Amino acid sequence: MPLRITASKSFRPGSCLCFGVNASLMKTHAALAVLLLPLLILSCTTLSNDHIKGHRWLYGEGYRISDHLQFDNKNLSIDGDTILKSNLPIAVVVMTSGDLLGNNNDITIQSLATGEEGLYHEQ
Repeated sequence: MPLRITASKSFRPGSCLCFGVNASLMKTHAALAVLLLPLLILSCTTLSNDHIKGHRWLYGEGYRISDHLQFDNKNLSIDGDTILKSNLPIAVVVMTSGDLLGNNNDITIQSLATGEEGLYHEQ
């Protein structure tokens, strides 16, 4: 269905300038937005500290601590958002992202010494 646009003859200040866009098309788009918004919100989620601790992370790009991060308290540990190496703070987790299915989970870390950021993917 082609989009039909016509200029309105009477425009009142403060009114919506819709140029006569087909009302049913606008309702369809609004309904789709209402239905898809929850899916978009659910598709992106932050990861809990326990989730970060319990998984291995593979280096992606940027600042690198090592090829693999595993917070097993042998060499690396995490306290809140702070990454510790031999009990000395070296970086912080500045962002986490993932989805409800457990795919595409990432953490972004930042060096405390240089401010450089690095990306790690859940393995």
